[in-house]
Amino acid sequence: MSEAASPSEQPLVQPQAPASPAAAPTPAGAPARQESTGVSFLQAAVLAVVCSAAAGYFAFTAAVARQPNIPQIAFLDSARITSAQLDEMLNQPGVTPEQARAAGQKLVSDLNREMQRYTDAGIVVVNSSMVLNKAPGLDVTKDVASALGVKLK
Repeated sequence: MSEAASPSEQPLVQPQAPASPAAAPTPAGAPARQESTGVSFLQAAVLAVVCSAAAGYFAFTAAVARQPNIPQIAFLDSARITSAQLDEMLNQPGVTPEQARAAGQKLVSDLNREMQRYTDAGIVVVNSSMVLNKAPGLDVTKDVASALGVKLK
């Protein structure tokens, strides 16, 4: 037969778990000690800060991804370029009115072609005489003059 104990041979009293310190009697008048079963305030605060930072980061990233492309702006002093071209033309001896007209039309044509390059790149070019506050680094007058072959003073 098998060596297993029959149900009638098993002890009737089940062993009890040892008493916890909280179950121990407390002296009279002393507050009962409570067991800590949850998270501490410090842990909750750290968790809240981490979750808040993560939510802010992801919200910012999502907002930037949905942001349409903001056009760039450049300033051009077209009067300065035109004046430099005119001075260069007038300093040449024997210029006829037809030659001056042709040079002016060529300058306008070349300037329009150069402005089309900026348009294709998504850059808005504003005449600098209309700008009240010129931010450094946005003036493209020297670059455009160089592309047109005009020497600025």
